[in-house]
Amino acid sequence: MVAGKRQQLKTFVEVIQVSWVQIPSGPFLPFQKVEILALLFIGMKRKALYSRNNLYFIAGVFFLILEAIVIFVNLDAGRPMVLFWFCNHIPLFLSFAFFSRNTALVKAFISVGLIAQALWTIDFIGKVFFDTFVFGYSKYVFGIQGFELFVPIIIHMFSIAIAFLATLREKTDKRVLLYAFVYLVVLQAITLAITLPEDNINCVQKICGFESINLPHYSFIWSILVFLILVLPAYLLQVLIYNKLYKKSNAR
Repeated sequence: MVAGKRQQLKTFVEVIQVSWVQIPSGPFLPFQKVEILALLFIGMKRKALYSRNNLYFIAGVFFLILEAIVIFVNLDAGRPMVLFWFCNHIPLFLSFAFFSRNTALVKAFISVGLIAQALWTIDFIGKVFFDTFVFGYSKYVFGIQGFELFVPIIIHMFSIAIAFLATLREKTDKRVLLYAFVYLVVLQAITLAITLPEDNINCVQKICGFESINLPHYSFIWSILVFLILVLPAYLLQVLIYNKLYKKSNAR
């Protein structure tokens, strides 16, 4: 049994080494090398040893635990309404999508949050390393202390990023757009119906970072704007990466 495990580990390492050497040069080189490092780090199998079901199960458990932490921290602090923010409840939705092995649903949530969380991360890094807020999205974090400080950092910098890496090699089909739009419409309706306008949860009342701009009927066309500005570019990015890196290998 021990010999079998050693052989599996040896095969896995060889697969990683061969895959690293065979990566073609090009603009997408960083994505695939990062993915291989991620696979090596979490011990997932690739090719003969790779198991999508195992990867999805681990991702589902990770996001479920992450959501439990988010809920506990915010309820303990007496802030139940902040759970309506996309970033505070998306780990639960990602957990469900991974457990149900619904790649299109996972990619729909990625499409909704990828650009927004990337902007948050840029803003946070700008303050940490250059003492400058780029957009001002992460200002509230620097007023938090203790363990609670790490929660928004983790959910904004790693939740969508991990889901993105976990599904990088999977095809992105048009159902992603449908699921994303339905989610946005439901989120918009719930946010407008339940949350306070002054809280501007999910930026439904005003454009976050650009509150001085007043678009006519902005609150009612919010889902359409988010779909066009955030979802479509993120969707096309996933399609492009798949077509450039994995389409041929998956067709074999």
